Amino acid sequence: MVSKLIKYGCDFCTRIYKNKSSAISHEKKCVYNPINRKCGSCNHLWIDIKGLRCGELGKRLFSKSTPTEMLKINEINYPDKCEKWEEVQQ
Repeated sequence: MVSKLIKYGCDFCTRIYKNKSSAISHEKKCVYNPINRKCGSCNHLWIDIKGLRCGELGKRLFSKSTPTEMLKINEINYPDKCEKWEEVQQ
């Protein structure tokens, strides 16, 4: 039998939720939401073989020890409302 599923997704990343309230809560803190001015949506974010780094602050945000850890980009404690934040140029 086929069932209808309703999913709610973040407009800024690929996260999917069963509940609309969970998706709304996530969007408010999503690192890719430009309103939050976090590293995930900043032009200064550098990803290299050692991890993530802010090119403007000269600060390493995350050093990976395994490729799997590098995939956890949304779980990193990025600074909020960074003064050096710049929108990514498309």
